[in-house]
Amino acid sequence: MTRRVPAAALAAGSVLLLAACTLPGASAEAPAPTSAAPMAAPKATPEAVSTRLFDGDCDAVLSPEEVSTVTGLVVARQAVTPLDDMGGGHAAVAALGGVHCMWLAADQGSVVSVTVIPASQAGDEVAAQSASQPYCYGAACSFSVTVGEDWVAGVVYTADGIDPADAADQLVALIAPRAAEQPHDFAPLEAATRVDCATLAADLDLPALLGVEGVTLVDGNGPAEAGPGVYGAMAAIGQGGCLTDGAPHIELNVLPTGGWLLGVVPPGESTGVPSGTGLTIRSWTDAAGRAVAFVSFDGALAQASSDQVPLDTLIRIAQGVAGAV
Repeated sequence: MTRRVPAAALAAGSVLLLAACTLPGASAEAPAPTSAAPMAAPKATPEAVSTRLFDGDCDAVLSPEEVSTVTGLVVARQAVTPLDDMGGGHAAVAALGGVHCMWLAADQGSVVSVTVIPASQAGDEVAAQSASQPYCYGAACSFSVTVGEDWVAGVVYTADGIDPADAADQLVALIAPRAAEQPHDFAPLEAATRVDCATLAADLDLPALLGVEGVTLVDGNGPAEAGPGVYGAMAAIGQGGCLTDGAPHIELNVLPTGGWLLGVVPPGESTGVPSGTGLTIRSWTDAAGRAVAFVSFDGALAQASSDQVPLDTLIRIAQGVAGAV
């Protein structure tokens, strides 16, 4: 892999539900978030990916010891499920049948992020996201390469004296034979139909739901430094997001084929299945005090989250998103 050092910082290129998230202490050379594209509506098809490479187990992809040896950093794997980090792209990767893994160094500013996604599921995004890779800046490189039936991509930071592009090559060499042993029986995906946030806001009638006059929705932001696989997965599956343009702060998302994730990755508290609605609802309050509600419908998944709105209100909003799109 030939290292290239661009003049510009790496920029996020896809859409996201949540406000942009960056790792604590991330390098100042890391790219900034971008504006989101319109949110995607669900696909009216029962076909959906229901299996994942490595069964979603990051320890089967790479061990922390392997990552530490290759990068020269002492790392620990971040234990994050797709629904915990829907805005960071985990759910989009999982819905394509892939796995998204992150290892954080002790300094909290250096990260190794890897996605392994069936290339057939990501489609044209593989080539689109790979065109300018590897993409190096400071002590890090993003990378993107197809090995066998899979697309392996990510971001690698390294210790002083270790070339991150070389480290990326070594990580790919470890992953490739393991990925080749995985079953690759995935249902085809269809293109999602997009709706914009202003239209969704009008359909939801947020002022009535929230009791706040004038509240509407604007496009969300893209993640910073998530890696080509995350951006590509979000674009391929049609994930997008909206935010309220003022108080109360609410984040909304639709993942067109993500409904099955509620069963594969069960959250804490569940409100069950309301009789006669055809919806599956799960909701909880996370460790940071943020209320999160998910509604599964027609194979799709709607999410509403906020630290300023009661959980029962978020459930009604998520149900409204399901009805609106």
